Amino acid sequence: MAVETDNGKAADYEQVRNARIEENRRRMQELGLLNLAKEVSREVSDVRKKRHRPQTEKKPPPVSTPAPARRSSRLQNATPVSYAELPNWHGKEETTHNPEIYTEQHEKLLGSYESEWVLFEDGYGPDGNRIYDAVKGKTCHQCSVKDNKCELVNNCVGNIT
Repeated sequence: MAVETDNGKAADYEQVRNARIEENRRRMQELGLLNLAKEVSREVSDVRKKRHRPQTEKKPPPVSTPAPARRSSRLQNATPVSYAELPNWHGKEETTHNPEIYTEQHEKLLGSYESEWVLFEDGYGPDGNRIYDAVKGKTCHQCSVKDNKCELVNNCVGNIT
């Protein structure tokens, strides 16, 4: 590939360059370096191809059939417990309400809605201390104390639990 000047001739340095390239090619052919270079480049490209090959997924070894589960002799006939997770249910959970049912006795004990609720009145004795059944060790109502008016434990509104 000669660069032409204004007068149409190749420059002197281009002629010298082309002559040296031809001489070097002839020497390489005599020494067999062209074939050797092609073989080396072929081997290098093979190594590169092997190196960049995508790895195949390794399959796990097949699982052998598991031995029967060790169980207590008393549980041999019982169905085994499954600890498998249940699938997620994305719906709304149903809310259930248990209505409170009051009898006439409950309504009498609760009193009328006209009277105001007095805090800390129930569950305190005349001396101002909390009432606690020391014999049975039990209390009733939400405040966890025995009702002052309650003579028998079963007659209390809250019933002892």
